[in-house]
Order: sequence, then C-alpha cells, then structure tokens
Amino acid sequence: MKNRSVDAVIGPPCPEAATMMAHLSTTYSVPFIGWGFVSSADFSNANKFPYATTISASSISLGYSILRLIELFEWDNLSILYTTNEVKYCDDIVDEVEGALSDVRVYNADVVYKKKIDKSRTNPFDEALNEVRQRSRSQFQERLGNDYYIGKH
Repeated sequence: MKNRSVDAVIGPPCPEAATMMAHLSTTYSVPFIGWGFVSSADFSNANKFPYATTISASSISLGYSILRLIELFEWDNLSILYTTNEVKYCDDIVDEVEGALSDVRVYNADVVYKKKIDKSRTNPFDEALNEVRQRSRSQFQERLGNDYYIGKH
C-alpha cells in the first residue's frame, strides 16, 4: 500500500482478508471500507482500526455508493481487482458493481482495468497493481508529474 500510493480500499468482502486489510489500513493510514461478511465487532473498534469502517449493502447499492464516491473526488478512471472461488461469488458481485459504475446518468467514470487475480501465479497482486498504476493513474500523473500521486502529499 505504501509503495503503490493507495488512496483507499473498498472490500474485500470476506472476514479473513478484511481483517488483514484493516490492519494494513491502520499501518499505512489509508481508509478501508469493508463490506459483505465483515460483521466482527473488531471492525467497530476505532482504537484498533481508526481507518476502517464497514457497511452492509447489496452489490448494486455498493456499486452506486462507489460511483458517488468517485464522483465526489472527481476520479475518472478506476480499476477493479478481484479473486474468485468455486462458486464464483465475487464474479457475480463484480458484475453487479460494474453495472452500477457504468450508469452514466449518475457519473461518467471509466473502468480502465478489470482483472481477475490468478492466485496460482508467483506475484499476482504485484502484477495487477503495476497495471493499475499504469492505467488508472496515467492521466493524473501527466497533469502533476511522475513523482506525485493522489494521496501522496
């Protein structure tokens, strides 16, 4: 998170991964919004996780909430990274979220990169984050210079 200049993290919906992300958000002072099956009382402990919050929403509501958030910050390009399992739980969620994100009546944002992470690869997250950095931040970097990223002041 530190080396990639992450602005915020929305997800993951699973308790184990969300707990890890809450710890990382505290370590790197990056906002984290957990959703899905993240009902542990630990997430409401502001002393333990001051940058974490959770929401309970349908996938489509989550998509529209994300769309309003990126509208608020005037972000035009976004990337979607996700993993899958045997029941393809995340695949369905991603499809519904992406449907909301494509509603130009609300805000015209472009999903410039969508990647299903192949966890069997050696460094799948590093590969995906390098692609995100190149695609999602390229226009912003051109305006500010290569050494400056959103969230890095």
